[in-house]
Amino acid sequence: MPPPFLGRRAVLAGGAALALSLSTRAFAAPTGRALVSLDWGISETLYAMGIPVVGAASVTGYDSIVADPPTPAGTRDVGLWAAPNIELLHQLAPDLVLIQAWQAGLLPLLQPISPVETTTIYTRDGSPYARARAATRAIANHAGHPDAGEALVAAGEVAFAGCRDALRGYDGRPVVVMKVYDGRSLIIFSRCGLFHDVLEKLGLTNGWAGPPTLLCGASGVDLAGLAGYGEANVVVIGTPGQKANQRLYDSELWANLPFARERRIQHVPSFWEFGALPTAHRFAGHLAAALASVDPA
Repeated sequence: MPPPFLGRRAVLAGGAALALSLSTRAFAAPTGRALVSLDWGISETLYAMGIPVVGAASVTGYDSIVADPPTPAGTRDVGLWAAPNIELLHQLAPDLVLIQAWQAGLLPLLQPISPVETTTIYTRDGSPYARARAATRAIANHAGHPDAGEALVAAGEVAFAGCRDALRGYDGRPVVVMKVYDGRSLIIFSRCGLFHDVLEKLGLTNGWAGPPTLLCGASGVDLAGLAGYGEANVVVIGTPGQKANQRLYDSELWANLPFARERRIQHVPSFWEFGALPTAHRFAGHLAAALASVDPA
């Protein structure tokens, strides 16, 4: 569990996250365009800019895993990312459907219904954060609200500056960011991932040296793979229910890892590893607050 100490730096980081949450709502005034989002990263970007949609993919999963910004009331669930309800889409008659590049196989189904615009954030190369900024501007332009995209980008940079200020007294240890999927398996985030980009923007060192094997910029490992990273501070991204996390923490192998023995483990809420700019902004705030709460003494 996180240590009970909560100092001035943690308060500053939490304040930066709260200011971002408050400042990235309702940038846009409704235009009456009927938009459908078939990707959670696109959905969270639209919601953060205050741009409504008539339909979105996998709403229940989004509200469980992404959670913030929440799906606006009245948004229809149009089915799975890779298999949307075509009949419902016909009924909604959207002016525009927004997808990610990995969903290009849907184009033959979608184009008879509506114009389609595609964005790209994850490619196994380069910076997802930079592409998320570009995607934010593109999505705002497609929705007819270019100023909302610029406002969201600018609000995030202000919040990052506040988070860096909150971390001025951080002890400098490398940070390992991970997410648990069962009692023994987890993924750890490295380069070419959004969470790695956030670490860099906050002036932190990613403690995981291994190359990514997954599109989100992460690698699947077992507990034994953590043995060489005992000196890092570990940040665990939450999962709905947290049952997998508890099974991991109850294991003897976990208990004997140096960061577990020395309680150098911090916890943050659930974040989707394929998130867009709002995910980066929220993760930065929670990460800074978690690390700033570590008593340097």
